[in-house]
This record gives sequence, C-alpha cells and structure tokens, in this order.
Amino acid sequence: MDPSLESALTKLAPRITSLSRQRLRLELASLLSYGAAAPSLRLLWRHGMLAWLLPWHDRWLRQQGAAAGGPAGTSAAASSASGGGGAITSSGGGGGGLLWVLMEQQDRLTSISKPAPGEVWLALLAVPHLVQQLELVARKVGGNGAGWEGAGACRGLGLRGWLWGL
Repeated sequence: MDPSLESALTKLAPRITSLSRQRLRLELASLLSYGAAAPSLRLLWRHGMLAWLLPWHDRWLRQQGAAAGGPAGTSAAASSASGGGGAITSSGGGGGGLLWVLMEQQDRLTSISKPAPGEVWLALLAVPHLVQQLELVARKVGGNGAGWEGAGACRGLGLRGWLWGL
C-alpha cells in the first residue's frame, strides 16, 4: 500500500465514527463475510480504525501483543476508553492469537460466492471476550474451592459492551 495512503488512513481513522451505524454495520459485514476477514481486521487494526469500530477488540489485541501487522501507536485514546483484557496468547506462525486464528479459519470456509452469515462472524468476534470472562469466573470460583454452585457464578458475562453498539 502506498505510504501516503497508509498515513492518511491512520490520521483520519477517528472520522470513521461520523458515518451512520447502519453504514458501519454494512461495511463491517462486507469486510468479514466474503473470505477476507483476517486481512481486513489486520488492516483496520494497523491503521487505528479498529479502536473506533471494535474498541474492546483493539484493546484486547494490544494487550496480547498481537503481531502480524499491529499498529504503531495508533489511536491510543480510543483504545484506552474501551474495557477488556485477557490471557489468550499469540499462537505461532502469523501471530495475533485467537482472534486471527478464528478469522483465518472463517476465511478458508467463505468466499464471494459463499459468504458467512452475520451470526457467524459476530459469534467469532465474541469468542475472545467470552474466553476472557470465563477465565475471570474460573479464577473467582476456583480460588476458594466453592465450585460452580448456583447461577450467580456465571452472571454478568456482559457480551454487549465490547461491540460498539453494532
């Protein structure tokens, strides 16, 4: 990609929020459904747009030290406003851990003629958050030997906060 284009994308990333949510949803669906989810997310992340579109994922990737095209100081203000964390580490090869692996697997199964339904990529985006929340619950419950007693142990897994209202 042309360096001046890359610079402009990074500089103008915050302006992506001026688009309507419906338009953002449509564009995100196009990027993630047709066999290019992993490279699309990498580009969004590298140029700071992921911090504005999927802030939880941006922060989570930063905390993982995800490789394979990560940002160099992009949109730190946006990612600091999002919550999250996690203990999934980078898997070898291309780096980037669980999210990249899931998106790469989806890409192998989809194409222009065989797109992924929105529910599929939405579920894949939820997996890192769910894993993180289950790790927190396991630490809470496992530390005192109480076991998984009652529904209260799993309450509050809140999958809504990480997806910028899409």
